[in-house]
Amino acid sequence: MTKVFAAVRAAFLTGILLLLIGVINVNQSLLFMTFLGAFLILHTVESASPHEKVLQATVHGEDESRLTTWIVSVSFITNIVVPILQYRYTSPPQTIGWMSWLGLFAFIAGSALRLWSFRVAGGAFKAQIEVGEKQRLATTGPYAFVRHPSYLGVIIAYAGIAGIFSSSLGLAALLILIIPALVIRLLKEEKILAAHYGDEWQSYTSQTGSMLIPGL
Repeated sequence: MTKVFAAVRAAFLTGILLLLIGVINVNQSLLFMTFLGAFLILHTVESASPHEKVLQATVHGEDESRLTTWIVSVSFITNIVVPILQYRYTSPPQTIGWMSWLGLFAFIAGSALRLWSFRVAGGAFKAQIEVGEKQRLATTGPYAFVRHPSYLGVIIAYAGIAGIFSSSLGLAALLILIIPALVIRLLKEEKILAAHYGDEWQSYTSQTGSMLIPGL
C-alpha cells in the first residue's frame, strides 16, 4: 500500500468518524478534535506499514484462528462505531470529564504500543496463527516485557475509546468479544511457538513470564 493511498484511506475513515460524532459536536469539543487528529495520524502510519498487507490477508483457508480473526476484524464496528453512536444518541449526553481525557491517553498509548510491536516483530507479525520456516522470534522492544504486546495495545486502545465516549456498550464488547478472542489466539500461538522454537522459546518465556499483562 502506497503512502498516498494510506493517507487517503486514513482520511476517509476519519471523515466517517467525524460524521458519526457530528461536526457540531467536534467543533465544540477539544477532546473529539484531538481524538480524530490522533486517529488520522495513527491510522495513516499503520496503513503505510509494510505489515498492513499481512493484516489484511484473507484467512479462509486457516483452521487455527478463523473465528477469532473474524471477531477482531469487526471490532471497528463494535468498539469504535458503536461507542460513538451510543454517545451521540444517549439522552441526556454524557458529560466529558477527566475519564474521557484518560480514555484519549489510553487510546493513543495502546495504538502506539501496537505500532511499536509491528515494527519490532517485522515479518514475524501475521494475521494467521502460524510460524514461517525462517521467521525469527521477537524478544526485544515491547516483547521484552510481555509476549503479546500488540494484543495488549488493542485492549488498551479499545478501553480508551470506551472511556472517551463513556460507552458501556464499547466496554461490554471489549470484555465479551475482543478479550476472549485475543486470549484464545494467544494461547494457540503459545503452543505453536513452543513447538517451533523449542529451547529458544523456553528461554524466552523464562525471562518474559507475562503473556499479556506486565507482572502477571
